Amino acid sequence: MTAPAKPSKQGLQAAYGRTVPDLVRPGLAILLRGIDPSLWSGAVGYHVASPGNRLWPTLHASGWTPRRVQPWETEVVLDCGLGITKVTPRSGDCPR
Repeated sequence: MTAPAKPSKQGLQAAYGRTVPDLVRPGLAILLRGIDPSLWSGAVGYHVASPGNRLWPTLHASGWTPRRVQPWETEVVLDCGLGITKVTPRSGDCPR
C-alpha cells in the first residue's frame, strides 16, 4: 500500500467530523486508545497519521513492531497484535 497524498489546507478543514474506523480484530495483544483522530487522520483516513507523530517510531523502538510501521500499513499493525481505537471516532470533536 502506498502513502496517501499530503492533505491540503482545504482538505484538513474539510476533514472536521470525518470518521476514522477502529483498527481492531480478535486476539490483539494491545489496544491503543486515543481521544479523537486529528484532522490529518480524518483527511487521509488512518489513525495517528500526522507525519510528526511519535507513536510509530516508539512502537518500533519498544520492540512491538519489527520496523517503523506507517499509519497506512494497517494489516502490518494488526499482524503485530496491535489495534487502535478512539474515545470519539470523528476528527476534531474534542475541544483542545
